[in-house]
Amino acid sequence: MNLAAGLYGYQFANAGELLHSYSGWSGTNQSAFGSMLGMFSDMSRDFLDNHNDKPNFYYANWDLCNIAALMAISVFNDNATMYSYAVDYFKYELPDDAVANGALTFFSIANFTEEGSDKILMKRQEAGRDQAHTFLDSSPLGVIGQQGYNQGVDLYATCGNQILNGAEYAAKYNTNNTVPYTPYTSWEGVLSVVANESRFDVRPSFEAIYSHYAELKGLDASWSKV
Repeated sequence: MNLAAGLYGYQFANAGELLHSYSGWSGTNQSAFGSMLGMFSDMSRDFLDNHNDKPNFYYANWDLCNIAALMAISVFNDNATMYSYAVDYFKYELPDDAVANGALTFFSIANFTEEGSDKILMKRQEAGRDQAHTFLDSSPLGVIGQQGYNQGVDLYATCGNQILNGAEYAAKYNTNNTVPYTPYTSWEGVLSVVANESRFDVRPSFEAIYSHYAELKGLDASWSKV
């Protein structure tokens, strides 16, 4: 339920935001829609605060989907407190050193300099798990970055463009290239090599990231383009 609240919460909220100014959508119905979104945001906030009392069990994609949902719902419902919580969680993690796998400081495992281009490739938390979940990280990261940018907070630029760096690492590996790797220890044990499972699957994970970094900012996002 928590994962669904995140995944579908941000999609519902963004669809609603696009229709906010539509004259055929009454204020009464918009308020009802906002109340419905509140059920999603309650679940997302509870998950990010408590992680079902198993904080080490959930990989980054769970947090990222729910961060994206809180941001989107807060924009639709004009809830500045909720928005700030989601942004701060993403940028700075939780207080008291609590596990927050969706925070950049947690899922950014290692940075490598690519030979020839000198670009930074960031190995994310789920690279050694499987590529399906690696791509599932990219999708909400693009949403989080764009939602922040639309509200005047450039989360794409956070920590030296780490959203781009992580996307480039994943895209390079999934276009039949080798990438450096450092082991990561999760609740499943040591993920000692970059995962081959689901490699080469095509998923809609890079469009927003490429558009922002390459087309808007003119940065090198060549692997994400592929």
